[in-house]
Amino acid sequence: HYVDPENPDLQNPYEQAIRKIGEIMEPNAYQRKFNVFGFGGIPKGSKETKHCFPINGSAENPACKGVEEVVKCYRKSVQEVELYGPSLFHKVLDKTSKIVDDNRATKNKRPMYHILLILTDGNIHDMRHTTDKIVQMSPLPLSIIIVGIGDSDFTNMEILDGDEEDDRQKLY
Repeated sequence: HYVDPENPDLQNPYEQAIRKIGEIMEPNAYQRKFNVFGFGGIPKGSKETKHCFPINGSAENPACKGVEEVVKCYRKSVQEVELYGPSLFHKVLDKTSKIVDDNRATKNKRPMYHILLILTDGNIHDMRHTTDKIVQMSPLPLSIIIVGIGDSDFTNMEILDGDEEDDRQKLY
């Protein structure tokens, strides 16, 4: 998450991923908006680690308009949030499930397909909760993409991929 104060135009790996993936997704995003949450950090004003907090600081409206605003909010958040592990995904999955369910329950809106992008530099530390929640969410109009950044052990992400029979057996 390091941002070089001497060279603020230099993008860190998270910003690179946000831009590359976001530029693909933005033209298809409803009103070009993205709900963006952080996890594994202690936000300014909090005393405990949060595993799902809006990076723009607004619990009522966690949306950022466009990739540039996502990057801007990310940069601000990195300065205001004390990074603190472990990497727990189930809270972000719970929030995403609620957003998708709320969208499906609103009859005056058109149905939407959702994409959850998780960028992480750590291994999944709540694997059982994560896999249970992903299975529970499988009927939803949702794709989940998890991108590992850095050189940590991402074995659990490979297991979540579930392409191989051996991987699916490792889940349980």
